[in-house]
Amino acid sequence: MRRPPPDSLETHVAAWVVRQHLLGGVRRLGLAVSGGADSVALLRLLLPLCRSAGVEPVVLHFDHQLRGAASAADARFVGRLAQRLGVASQLGRADVPPAPPAGGAPAPVARPSVEMAARDARQAFFRAAARTARLDAIATGHTADDVAETLLLRLARGSGATGLSGLRPAHAVAGVCYVRPLLACTHQALCDWLRGQRQVWREDASNGDESIPRNRVRRVVLPWLEQHWTPALRPMLVQSAAILRDEDALLETLTRQELARITLPAAEGPPALHVPAGWSAAVPMALQRRVLRQWLLQAGGAAAAGWAEVEALGAHLAAPRAAWQLSLPGGARVQAADGLLHWVRPGQTAKAGDAADAGPAQHLPLPGTVVVAGVHVVATRSRGIVRSRGVVGMLPAVCSLDAAALRGKTVQVRTRRPGDRIAPLGMTGSKTLQDLFVDAKLPAAARARLPVLVVDDEVIWVPGYRVARAYAVRAPHAAAVRVSMVPVSSSCAAAVGGE
Repeated sequence: MRRPPPDSLETHVAAWVVRQHLLGGVRRLGLAVSGGADSVALLRLLLPLCRSAGVEPVVLHFDHQLRGAASAADARFVGRLAQRLGVASQLGRADVPPAPPAGGAPAPVARPSVEMAARDARQAFFRAAARTARLDAIATGHTADDVAETLLLRLARGSGATGLSGLRPAHAVAGVCYVRPLLACTHQALCDWLRGQRQVWREDASNGDESIPRNRVRRVVLPWLEQHWTPALRPMLVQSAAILRDEDALLETLTRQELARITLPAAEGPPALHVPAGWSAAVPMALQRRVLRQWLLQAGGAAAAGWAEVEALGAHLAAPRAAWQLSLPGGARVQAADGLLHWVRPGQTAKAGDAADAGPAQHLPLPGTVVVAGVHVVATRSRGIVRSRGVVGMLPAVCSLDAAALRGKTVQVRTRRPGDRIAPLGMTGSKTLQDLFVDAKLPAAARARLPVLVVDDEVIWVPGYRVARAYAVRAPHAAAVRVSMVPVSSSCAAAVGGE
């Protein structure tokens, strides 16, 4: 194969793919090809990279049937192109409701619903294709121009850093991983390259419809700003999006850590949050908003996690009140008492201070796993000591127990009972769990549903606290049993934020 010159578009795309690890772990890759210039360039540029990396490509084309004969011609063009290049293809189609005729609802009102229906149908096709063709990822032809346009569109919506950071090199939607190998290329550069390759493409007449917001930004807003403000606007917008993307990733990491620190298992439904007095003042506003929004998203979805809902929840937390509740769209509520936040479903009656009945103690195999009071408890064989500094009652949490001390013993997991005590490492005597929880300012509801480890009804570990002296690992490399506790809702693999 001919080696491209160092400054060629092929080299530029290949370097971006390597830098972003877009083909790492990919064995079968879907290539979303509409027939337009960007997607045809995607196909032509990615084929050599796939073949050199041992990746099997599959062309994916979806016919929305919105433009009659033109849509069908696009599908034929893509099918023939894939056949000529020796690539397998999957073509799908669906009847997407068209925009209303003249005299009906105004286009700016009706058009978004058409675009949304088309996108939903296309993504359903991609999900099905990912299953049937066993695809590890799907590549799309989004470019740097799309990044600049998206930033402006989302700026007009009042988006934060997550939205303004725009299109990411890789992201997941409904379990499908999408990669964008052309984000470092402009649309014009791709068109010029295709002409140099004598490769034709299809033009979509709807791209000229300025009633569609993206087309209006592309054809009117950006050109006007470039003419009357700065010709270098697009690359500057792309640069801003890249900076915001990196900063957003850092904030997301901090959000996950803080959310894990204050998450408590709930008797049913989404986990509760333990937000102690002064949390609002101690946690920076940027992080506070993200934590609250993520919790609302997990509990009630996007409808419950808008700007107004997040701000209202933050304002309630900042007010010096012990108990309150906040009504949310759809009839759900956030109920709070003594710093413990609960999600209450529509029609559900719950009190934030109610204790949960977690049932009888459950046997924990060594190694093995069990779920108690909404918490995933996992025991694995290990060596040495895992030191986990935490806050009493905060999950996730982990500890190390001496394997020799546990030999022949039955380890159980249950919630606390009246009179429970622990003889912790580093202390003489013992301490009641009641005193331990009061000293830690753990709310009553959280105390009632927090799982603890017991042997012969003796508490040997409280999550976030030290283990019992008799079960502490004796030496740095001694045989041990590692036990971790993670809320069930957080124990699944973390999903990549959608856009």
